[in-house]
Amino acid sequence: QNLNIEQLIQLAERTGLINELSLWVIEKACQTIAKLNQHGHKEHTISVNLSAKNLAIPKLVEKIENTILKRGIFANQLKFELTEYALIKNHKDMIRFVNELNKLGSQVILDDFGTGYSSLNYLVNYSFSTIKVDKSFILDLTNNDTHQVIVKTAIDMAHNLDMNITVEGIEDQETEQLLIKMGADHGQGYFYSKALAVDEYLELIDTQSK
Repeated sequence: QNLNIEQLIQLAERTGLINELSLWVIEKACQTIAKLNQHGHKEHTISVNLSAKNLAIPKLVEKIENTILKRGIFANQLKFELTEYALIKNHKDMIRFVNELNKLGSQVILDDFGTGYSSLNYLVNYSFSTIKVDKSFILDLTNNDTHQVIVKTAIDMAHNLDMNITVEGIEDQETEQLLIKMGADHGQGYFYSKALAVDEYLELIDTQSK
């Protein structure tokens, strides 16, 4: 049976393997960043999703720092994405954790913005560099006036709080152009590319840079 990424993460959390999986992903991300650097793409970053359960990993930030040093990359090339659910589960511990990542030099992103209940409170209490608008607001953006108001408000609010904003779920040029007009900083989605293996991605960006 094929599993999508959400199902894989849920399975890992249920079976108690999420911490081992997360450490493996961080290691692979740092390896990939080192490979990007070797190809001259030092401006690229990689984001890693973290679970609330990852706080149970002993000395997690120290392990992250050691991996960064081992691979010879910079901390600001590695970003971490947290969902509101993770923040709800371990509020005080997560504030400390986010501050430690910021001190290390890694940026922390609030993922799935707009799908929870306390987003504004989190923007006040946490030092996020970026918020990422959930794709549920984007897939019908050009035909949904209410979603346009919500997304434009999120963009303006992020900028007023000195944060960047990334929009996920972009699947056509019309949506991209509307988001550019609204002032979005970054976008992701199938309009740009499907998910690629590392070597395929390197080939793509090597070709684009020539």
